[in-house]
Amino acid sequence: MAGYSCSGDPPQCCRPSSRSSTILCRIKLDEGVPPPASGTKNSHSAHPTSLHHWHRYEKAVDAAKLNPPYTHGELLLDLYLCCQCSMYCLVSDVIPGVIPAALVDEFTRDKLSHPALDKTPRATVIAGWETILTIIDNRLWRDEKRSLPVGRARFRNKVGWSDVVRRVFETIGFPLEDLQQGENSTELALSPPPIDPSTPEGRASRTTLLRAWVEISAWLAIYQKSKEQLGDYRTMELHVKAESERDMYQTGIGAHVSQISRGQLPAALQGYAPLEESWKVLGMTPEHSQNSSRLRTWRNAAATLRTRWSTSRICGRSSTR
Repeated sequence: MAGYSCSGDPPQCCRPSSRSSTILCRIKLDEGVPPPASGTKNSHSAHPTSLHHWHRYEKAVDAAKLNPPYTHGELLLDLYLCCQCSMYCLVSDVIPGVIPAALVDEFTRDKLSHPALDKTPRATVIAGWETILTIIDNRLWRDEKRSLPVGRARFRNKVGWSDVVRRVFETIGFPLEDLQQGENSTELALSPPPIDPSTPEGRASRTTLLRAWVEISAWLAIYQKSKEQLGDYRTMELHVKAESERDMYQTGIGAHVSQISRGQLPAALQGYAPLEESWKVLGMTPEHSQNSSRLRTWRNAAATLRTRWSTSRICGRSSTR
């Protein structure tokens, strides 16, 4: 993996071939461009002395013109094109989850700090998110339309009630309302959103709930990997698996440890200020090179790329066919 890139037009010696240039135009202009296969082998894998030379074209690809298209709002992707081979990557900015990460953390900290009497702190966290997941599940696939009274013992024992809980439910489309219990009596309850696909409101709500269902399931799958400190609490069965993609994308861009050995920068480049912005753009750390003249590694890029590559992330090989 080359430790440098260019923006805009590359120098003459590094201009993409006519094949790559054609692909670039196709990606930018054509409707229904098919994405490259994910996780394909790097053409440089068999030649460890070869390097990718990435050229960055910022906001060059309209995600709505991919096949399948990204249809959840406008999204322009950065294009990283290698002029030495047909490899290219499409990279998005961070696409936030349905429930903001800060709110997920706040809910989790609240449950850890205020555990249920019959559960450990970690079990309280899991039970809270599992309850929210079950409510979403019931609305999506069991067409549960009844309101959820928040003051009743069962709800409070499962998920509790606080401003944080209210904001989580409002974020996924369950607003708080007053249920009229009598002439002078009301009860607060969460109102389920419409999910009728024949209406714009129903389609939007359904999309939000589906994303929330996947995101919460994935979060729980990771959080539940450690079974410690759960006491006798039995977690629910999940239908989503969360797996690390580090090996996949590092192999795809030619930066896996099996392709490029790790090393250190030459002393002359360590702490060299003019390169700091380049490291940031590349998502790299300035602690790697194969020898004194070439930079080769993508070291510990998982944290950077995992947040920058969206659900529509694409890493593959271009083709003129």
